[in-house]
Amino acid sequence: MNFTSGITFGSMIGAENSSQRGGQLVKHLQGLKAGFYIIIRAMSAGKPHIKRILVVDDDPAMTELLTLLLQPSGAFVITARDGLEGLELVREFTPDVVLMDLMMPRMDGWKTCKAIRGFSSVPIIILSALDEPGMVATALDAGADDYLVKPVTSGELMAHIQRLVSRKPGQAVLSTAAA
Repeated sequence: MNFTSGITFGSMIGAENSSQRGGQLVKHLQGLKAGFYIIIRAMSAGKPHIKRILVVDDDPAMTELLTLLLQPSGAFVITARDGLEGLELVREFTPDVVLMDLMMPRMDGWKTCKAIRGFSSVPIIILSALDEPGMVATALDAGADDYLVKPVTSGELMAHIQRLVSRKPGQAVLSTAAA
């Protein structure tokens, strides 16, 4: 069974850590800069199955949130806290898709994209709060396949992941999500 969530990655305030409501799991996570709620519900069948997802972000709440969101879809999620660790895991883990932040210690997302493109064509989605057109263009030029600006709904994130995973290798994907 596949799952998705009605979450918006953004600031919200709440007292509960997790609870069951009407058959849905509701979880609250507190990050470095914001709190997040996730609500997991069933998703329609027939979508390409995502087996391995690498999440690269220095915010532990964001990596936990994305793991909680993506695991119910049947994906095996592995996380890295910086670009160097992410680069090593792309080599070892051979993920189906990479979700990556730009602003990270040791190696930022731009340099990590360039390094990954040196040996892999794995789809890379940048998930960042930076929404300046120059930043988006630089990330895409560095090798990212897609760029989503936080906050983004989980439905939109899952749609972008599914689209990239289901494309043919080498097929270009243009997105207007950050425009």
